[in-house]
Amino acid sequence: MKAKESSTLAKIGAENATQGLIFDIQRYCIEDGPGIRTTVFLKGCPLRCSWCSNPESQRSRIELMYSRLNCTLCGMCVKTCEKNAPSLLLDRIVTDRSKCDACGDCVATCPNGARQLAGYWVKPEEVVEEIVRDSLFFLNSAGGITLSGGEPLYQAAFTAEVLRLCQWHGIHTTIETCGYSSEKALLNVLRFVDLVLLDIKHMTSKKHKEYTGMDNERILNNARCISREGVATIIRYPLIPGFNDNRDNVVKTAEFVERLDSVEKVEFVPYHNYGSEKYKKLDRDYEWEEEQIPSETLESYIEVMHEHGVNASQLR
Repeated sequence: MKAKESSTLAKIGAENATQGLIFDIQRYCIEDGPGIRTTVFLKGCPLRCSWCSNPESQRSRIELMYSRLNCTLCGMCVKTCEKNAPSLLLDRIVTDRSKCDACGDCVATCPNGARQLAGYWVKPEEVVEEIVRDSLFFLNSAGGITLSGGEPLYQAAFTAEVLRLCQWHGIHTTIETCGYSSEKALLNVLRFVDLVLLDIKHMTSKKHKEYTGMDNERILNNARCISREGVATIIRYPLIPGFNDNRDNVVKTAEFVERLDSVEKVEFVPYHNYGSEKYKKLDRDYEWEEEQIPSETLESYIEVMHEHGVNASQLR
């Protein structure tokens, strides 16, 4: 992560409850907590998981996404850009991202929707206004709001205010988090959280840092903090081939989780490459090949959890 970006998001997370940077609001979500949920995706994350399915969520700035499939090479973006960032080649448009400031001029002039911006600024009240519209779905399904990302704790003040307003409206609140934040930011947000979906990716700090860019010590400490606060928690275990799809790490995770009083269950999330096309749109390389975890292996991991007295299942 660039120092400027890290500094910018640190300021956002510490001070800014008046607005936040998000990139999507999705309705009728059924895998982001109980019932039918509306999920708000925030931009900015301290980790750089190489398998991330939302690469547009990682950076703390508005970004340009370009789809070659929708592009007809009309050249309108090239004519429009005052920074001379896009160039027309024989079969595609190439954007010099060091020149692009994501002003959106090329997006507005593209006749085919081949260029889009990922990220926009909103006030907490504006987000909650959107969420409240779905209250009937929440009521009938015991659902609610989930803040995801990116990392909602990276914009902790904004996240806390959105959740506070949602609870004022009687809406069940959930955050989906990697757990990497200061304890102060975490405690500020937890005051308004009914359920935490917490990723625990690997129990070995060195391995965790190798694949995500950060060690796991802060994450594990925050898991203990959430437990001490008594906030209901579901542990998410993303099964990544060659990273954490081994019995030894599953056993260590089970031994850790069984000491956390507030954990309701562990959900294994099998690897998928649904986000691979997004990397192309951002001019980034996707490092992972499609590889499925055998169902019998997954079942054996679930059994390990059960042997340690931990409720576990596959997220479907």
